[in-house]
Amino acid sequence: METDWAADPPPRALVLPPSQLNAQGFPSWDRLELVDMHSFGSLQHHRLQKDDIMLVLRGPHRALRVTENTLGADHVAMPLPVVASSAWAVITPDPDRLNSSFLAWELGLPRTRSMLERSKKGSVLQFIPISAVADLRLHIPSMERQEQLGRAAAAIDRIEALESERTRLLRSSLAASTESIAR
Repeated sequence: METDWAADPPPRALVLPPSQLNAQGFPSWDRLELVDMHSFGSLQHHRLQKDDIMLVLRGPHRALRVTENTLGADHVAMPLPVVASSAWAVITPDPDRLNSSFLAWELGLPRTRSMLERSKKGSVLQFIPISAVADLRLHIPSMERQEQLGRAAAAIDRIEALESERTRLLRSSLAASTESIAR
């Protein structure tokens, strides 16, 4: 039985900074900091919900979509509720006007990334101001077209995640074979 995080807030949550994403761009859950939600009441509004889009403000550009209690295209299960660190912009699209899969795809396009990159501030620690995200002008097609593009983008992301996992497994198998030959 799954817990309804909105109705029954948990006492603890994981904090997700962009630095804890693996090579495929997904969270390394075992390396995240566990925080007491009762001590940090203000974190409640940073708790990730279904269809939220997470956009990195500091660090390499990355946009992730939260689906149910999972994160990203390969649907990595979130072991506990997760709160976004201040290095993320969490965007909650209005589902009647904006498809979250489409928005995650749109935010990852080179033209959108370029617009965000040009808005970066800071000389040593560069960051995208939240105002640049709020002021971002995107072409938003009809909901039907957004859903089509969102499904296609999600399928491509899933294929890439599976190919990455296949490569990892092949490398692991090759390493194991090499070790057994060396013995």
